[in-house]
Amino acid sequence: DVSEFKQSEELHVFPNPATDQLTITFGEGEFDLQIFNALGQNVYQATHNGNAQMDLSDWSKGLYYVKVASATGGQELTKKLVLQ
Repeated sequence: DVSEFKQSEELHVFPNPATDQLTITFGEGEFDLQIFNALGQNVYQATHNGNAQMDLSDWSKGLYYVKVASATGGQELTKKLVLQ
């Protein structure tokens, strides 16, 4: 489905795999950001506007899930993140 592909294009998580810095962009405006570890534990939660730049240098290496949701209650997307 083309519309689903376009929606997932709006969430960018880079670089991926990441080492110490991470940028997350999600369309325009405010979005709620949550990051979960491989065990499903919420390790980060905040509201950002347009993009988020994060320092991950003190995070454990491994697999994470980046979940974003439009602050207006609309679209919600999840992407995998590998931290090396």
